[in-house]
Amino acid sequence: MSPRRVLYRKVAQQDLAEAYDWYFEISTELAERFIADLRHAEERIVRHPQIGRLFLGDCRRLLLKSFSYYLYYRQEDEELVVHAILHTKRNPALHHQRAR
Repeated sequence: MSPRRVLYRKVAQQDLAEAYDWYFEISTELAERFIADLRHAEERIVRHPQIGRLFLGDCRRLLLKSFSYYLYYRQEDEELVVHAILHTKRNPALHHQRAR
């Protein structure tokens, strides 16, 4: 069964807001490019849910094309649930904690 939509957990929404605000402080154009890159990643995982590498158990992560962020997600029935959006340089323990 192929997933039909992408849902963001509250903590992933907070990750998104923090990253967006960071880039917005630098440039509105940069912030919008970040969102476009994220939307592109969403399209990719909807078309090919297995595209992300297995990270921990059934959690997958996909590196954004232009920004150094991982999108952590799981397929749950007909939905893809995003658990985190974390910069690649963040503490690896945080990546593991969010992937559980």
